[in-house]
Amino acid sequence: MPDASMPGTAMPGAAMRGAGARLTFRPFADTEELLTLTSSALSGTLDVHSREDLTRMSAREAAIRDDILAEGTRILAEQDVPRIRASTDLDSVPMANAFRRAGYVTFECEIKMGWGG
Repeated sequence: MPDASMPGTAMPGAAMRGAGARLTFRPFADTEELLTLTSSALSGTLDVHSREDLTRMSAREAAIRDDILAEGTRILAEQDVPRIRASTDLDSVPMANAFRRAGYVTFECEIKMGWGG
């Protein structure tokens, strides 16, 4: 099944929004917390490799997605990273929309082919 993605890049000098007050960002307490939170975040993913977990995204989940993307972009920008790039599967319209709302622009599309399983 083809795996298509939409890489995007944040434009230098583009306005960045803050993460807002919905989330608190802090280091993970330990590896167990990292694994637990990561597993929880993947629940309902729209990633082509996890289609069995597809769920409908709510407005609240979109806001949280935007906050996480904004915080990650802010952290990288504060480190003077010369280019910030990201990608998502073409089927992941909510994530592609989050990238657009954050000011990322599509600079290429990629299709990954694999054997059906």
